[in-house]
Amino acid sequence: MDKDEILNVLKESEIDALVAQNIFGLAIVKLEDASCPYCGDEMRFCGSRSWCAICSEWRYSPYKEYTNDISAAWEVVEKLKELKPIINYDPASKKWYMRFNGGEFQSAETAPLAILRAALLITL
Repeated sequence: MDKDEILNVLKESEIDALVAQNIFGLAIVKLEDASCPYCGDEMRFCGSRSWCAICSEWRYSPYKEYTNDISAAWEVVEKLKELKPIINYDPASKKWYMRFNGGEFQSAETAPLAILRAALLITL
């Protein structure tokens, strides 16, 4: 995995999986074998997605949706807080900027995506 793939190529579900595995050390699992990443309850697998009866939500990944859920993305910031995170929003460009440990700022249109790009790049 290189910088270009993280910044330009990966789908959101692939970024979520990389964060779960590389930042949180979670095992690689298939959706049909996973429990709900939010409540831990057993899910019912239905083809390309699973249903969690406790959360009343469809899940498309065995991992949290770090790319779309700011509270899940903020868990990444908390996990890496010793790396001195800095996050900024620029209203002129309508972009979020994030960096860890004095590294290069990574930009995105959403705060979660900026957080995850910076986190993955600092842990390469």
